Amino acid sequence: MIIVTGPTSFIGRRVAPGLQKHFKKSEILCLCWKKDGIVGVQNRNILEKARLPVRFVDLVTKEGLKEIPKSPNIVIHMAANTDTSSSDHKVNDIGTKNLLRSLGKLNSKTHIIYTSTTTFLGGRKNCSKHLNENAMELPTNEYGRSKLRAEKYLTAECQKRKFRLTILRLNTVYGPDSRPKSMFKLLPQQIRNRSLFTRLNWPGLTSIVHVDDVTKAIVYFTKNNLPKPGNPQMYILTGESLTMAQISKIMHKQLRIKYDPINLPKIFWGLAKFGRNYFPYLEKILPQILYNPFWRASLIIDNALWFETNKISRVMPIWKPKKLRNVIETLI
Repeated sequence: MIIVTGPTSFIGRRVAPGLQKHFKKSEILCLCWKKDGIVGVQNRNILEKARLPVRFVDLVTKEGLKEIPKSPNIVIHMAANTDTSSSDHKVNDIGTKNLLRSLGKLNSKTHIIYTSTTTFLGGRKNCSKHLNENAMELPTNEYGRSKLRAEKYLTAECQKRKFRLTILRLNTVYGPDSRPKSMFKLLPQQIRNRSLFTRLNWPGLTSIVHVDDVTKAIVYFTKNNLPKPGNPQMYILTGESLTMAQISKIMHKQLRIKYDPINLPKIFWGLAKFGRNYFPYLEKILPQILYNPFWRASLIIDNALWFETNKISRVMPIWKPKKLRNVIETLI
């Protein structure tokens, strides 16, 4: 039995149908949330068209969790609230605990694949070097803290109960039909509106990865029980690193809109990088929805989330991530 949480998410809508190439439909169970928004409901139609088994649960309230199969072979846990402007991220950590506790006895025959995030690494002060799997966790918002708590809980349970655990930390995931508030959904709209934001010479490198590459990695690990029981393994999935200015320039070209950059002086960006270290203090005095723009800016002012790592390619020979320039036409 393969249990999939978050099957109606941006990534999940591709993962669940992709599993059919390697497993029988009767072996796959998709756990959905009844209170899904419009996008989630639309993505649920993909599951229904694929005739994949669906069961409704609520990971926070535990509704429906008593009825899910016990001791599954594989659990692909993608359910999360990834809206960083939200003030409620209980599904990320409390939901993870409730899910694991409902699965019954777990041992070496169970492999849990958890999609995490790299955002809780972005609080570093020195951004002169790239990051990898050994980077220190420094979360600067509740989203990052909740995902990190979930990671630590799963890791501790893995070591205690001796099941297999693969943690996939994701950079900014992009691709066609991304969620409404995501960077790659908003940028084309802002470029068409001639937003000044899209023309600034943002200096910070940020790592991105295509949704198809993430999907391939998740499906790959369902077929390969690489981690040893009780020995969790973690990989960062990244495709390339670009500045916001470089991303915007690529999109301008695809939209056939002249890219007319606004080049702010180095002294301005130097002051912005210095101020970035103090942005987290605003979280204590501002509502999350107001703090979120400052938090987002802190990640692209400097190389806060710049990754260079080949750990995933050492275990996944087919890891050849897509480049934005080659798929930009699918995003516009």
